[in-house]
Amino acid sequence: MEAVDPAAKVEFDQALTYIKDVENSVSPDTYKQFLDIMRSVAERGMDPVPNDEVLEQIQALFATSPGLIEGFKKFLPVAAPPATSSLAKGIEQDVATEEEAS
Repeated sequence: MEAVDPAAKVEFDQALTYIKDVENSVSPDTYKQFLDIMRSVAERGMDPVPNDEVLEQIQALFATSPGLIEGFKKFLPVAAPPATSSLAKGIEQDVATEEEAS
């Protein structure tokens, strides 16, 4: 039998608790819309929806329930820094300076 990572179990349990909170806090129609969004994300598999797009959908759906929005944010993966970060801008500037000097 395969060992279960305790951290993964905690996260899974937290996700189940969050889903129950959503179900108990919104109308059946809103809950169905929430599940539809989650199914859509899951069906994409290796081609995930960007976090900001999913978050926008959840924010619109739970506009009157900020606690549910904050709860949802806990499950979003941490994104890589955007290419427009100060590090990327500094690298671009250095390259441009070197090209001008040549």
